[in-house]
Amino acid sequence: MAKAKWTIAIDGPAGAGKSTVAKLVAKRLKIKYIDSGAVYRAITWKAIEEKIDLNDKLAIIELTKGIKIELRSKKRVFVADREVTKEIRKPIIDQNISLVAKNECVREQVVKLLQELSTSGGVIMEGRDITTVVLPQADIKFYLDADVTTRADRRYKELLAKGEKDINLTQIQQEIEYRDTQDKTRTTGPLVRTKDAIYFDTSNLTIKQVVSAIIAKVKYFHRLNWDNKFYSILYFIAVFLFKILYNLKVTGQENIPLAGGVLIAANHVSYADPPVMAVALPRQTYYVAKEQLFEHPFLRWLFRNINVFSIKQSGASPQTFKKILNLLEQGRAVVIFPEGQRSLDGKLQAAKPGIGMMISKAMEKCPQSKIIPAKILGTDKILPRGAKWLRSGNLEVRFGKPIDVHQLADYSSKEKYQAIADAVMERISKL
Repeated sequence: MAKAKWTIAIDGPAGAGKSTVAKLVAKRLKIKYIDSGAVYRAITWKAIEEKIDLNDKLAIIELTKGIKIELRSKKRVFVADREVTKEIRKPIIDQNISLVAKNECVREQVVKLLQELSTSGGVIMEGRDITTVVLPQADIKFYLDADVTTRADRRYKELLAKGEKDINLTQIQQEIEYRDTQDKTRTTGPLVRTKDAIYFDTSNLTIKQVVSAIIAKVKYFHRLNWDNKFYSILYFIAVFLFKILYNLKVTGQENIPLAGGVLIAANHVSYADPPVMAVALPRQTYYVAKEQLFEHPFLRWLFRNINVFSIKQSGASPQTFKKILNLLEQGRAVVIFPEGQRSLDGKLQAAKPGIGMMISKAMEKCPQSKIIPAKILGTDKILPRGAKWLRSGNLEVRFGKPIDVHQLADYSSKEKYQAIADAVMERISKL
């Protein structure tokens, strides 16, 4: 899989397999793995090393402010240039880490560090409060769980494999149960399962099975919303048609966030554009089509079942504006064709009036939404104007980086709207 800028958050109790799974998923997706627990472990190790009372909150806070922690390649952890990768995994750290992790001021410092490490995207991070506090806007969230007996057994075997001898399975289980209580009841960043986190009980699953399931979810969850089974069925048909028979090539797909509001602005040269876009995008999407097409009973039924709604060819109506804004607020992806109609010669046309206003209003109401330019190539050859059947050819879709329309805020309203429309068309033309 090509390297992507996805941000993946994983939470769960100790021993649920988060670290092992996250490392393997990071390797498969070619993204950076960040072990948030390693930071807390490093602080705990340093406090014990300096013989600081872990119940002395002020002393721990001062230690945290001055400590230098680095997470280097190959999962190596350094404190002030000293490697502590093995030391922070010893039982004494397991027994004391909760005392450090529940310190509110310590957590604030660590959260800032973790957020800085993930600002560029392309990361998978696991811990106890990643989905709720550290990365609440993550593209996709998971919660890994397992019964306490299974988790204790895993930890016991892990320590044996590392050469630890003075260990007791019953004691390990008691320590895990104690930590569960501490993690779930602390006042700052408690361990909770969010509604939007995908749940996996790993008690009876192998690591390979969990990794495969997460990879599958990352690749298809946002593309295939099984609440709309009809869309998903047609999607699979379109995948075969365009990827196999028409050799569809997609570039820049990593610019499309897997979650959150997204407005994709694309050129329009053929009726084949929407289904080709559906295959090219990494998530299920909504589309607009001219209202004349809804006059045909079959098309009206079809469109309503595959996330298509009408727009006046003369320009977007208030109802269309409201529909698009509502979808963006709900974190949906919407494809629009700023030209309003298919190009006669395949060349890019000027944007329809109102596109700039639509985008401006969308940014005002949904400032976290992304505006992504897209260029479709080849659809005018496989389904040109007037053609009743698909012809041979090759297809390509290119997605550009998000367009920053906020820099146009100094213009007057009319000038700003036109500037936004022109900026969108310019970005499409350069793809």
